Amino acid sequence: MKKNFMKTISKMRKSMSPALVRCMVVAVCMLAVAGDIYAGSAGASQVQNAIETDIGAYWGPTKLGLRIIGGILAGVGGFRVYNKWSNGDQDVQKTMVSWIGGIAFVLLVPTIIEAVFGIG
Repeated sequence: MKKNFMKTISKMRKSMSPALVRCMVVAVCMLAVAGDIYAGSAGASQVQNAIETDIGAYWGPTKLGLRIIGGILAGVGGFRVYNKWSNGDQDVQKTMVSWIGGIAFVLLVPTIIEAVFGIG
């Protein structure tokens, strides 16, 4: 069973684009930090207060930063897709879908975090 699991993980890793992997790592790190906040010994009201005051103060610039990163990824991805298309590569659609998926993930993370934690 362990060998099948490792084969599956290896196949998944090979099929994902580097941009999508980077986006997923950023999201996991953000969720880990949020999990540490909730896992603390503070009461629910203290956690909510911390989210509204401490994290809420940094949320605007963080959200803007994520949008800037999404814009940079869109530019780089568009250039790479155009370059593949111009060279006549066969996997243009696969590259395009993976870049669009990575960009959508980066741009949707702030919305998901706002919905889950009530920041904004």
